[in-house]
Amino acid sequence: MNFSLLCLFILNTTPMKTVVYILIAATMLSSFTACNRSRKSKNYNNVAAADSTSAFLKSAVAFGNAEVKYGSIALQNSKNSSVRALAKMIIADQTDLLSNLHKLASKKGVNVNGTTSENEAYHLKSLSAKTASAFDKEYVQLAVTDHERAVKLFNTAQNDPDAEVSDFAAKYITQLQEHLKNANAICQSEGLK
Repeated sequence: MNFSLLCLFILNTTPMKTVVYILIAATMLSSFTACNRSRKSKNYNNVAAADSTSAFLKSAVAFGNAEVKYGSIALQNSKNSSVRALAKMIIADQTDLLSNLHKLASKKGVNVNGTTSENEAYHLKSLSAKTASAFDKEYVQLAVTDHERAVKLFNTAQNDPDAEVSDFAAKYITQLQEHLKNANAICQSEGLK
């Protein structure tokens, strides 16, 4: 029905019918407007995937940064050749991992600069205050617990919906498992449990 004909029809009716016809016309007009809107809904699956990717990248960078710092302190404070060798290996491997993590984070648009772990300051202070066997014990135990968490993190990330992230996690998990194995072996052989 043409809108002008509707108006003419309404004007030629009784006042009560006029109100009813106006309400019907308004309802029809609003429903046409609502049906013609182009709405896009938010894809919460993609948001969740982006969140998991971002969380992984930030956690992995925080872990890597902390391990490099802890390893540097180990090279200063430890006289134990096994502990120093573990620290050197971790520093070298984590430096490479961090470089590649930063590239991946940049590609994914995730800002990881300045990312630290929640307990990093505490552990840095504690490690810096210790020397000799007390230092060795705390450092190696910290390496074990941090690498256990990192292995879980990278295991989970292997199932990330983003193929680049899952491939990255798969590439580095073996290295982290090797660090964990070496740290556990030092705990056993040096009696540092």
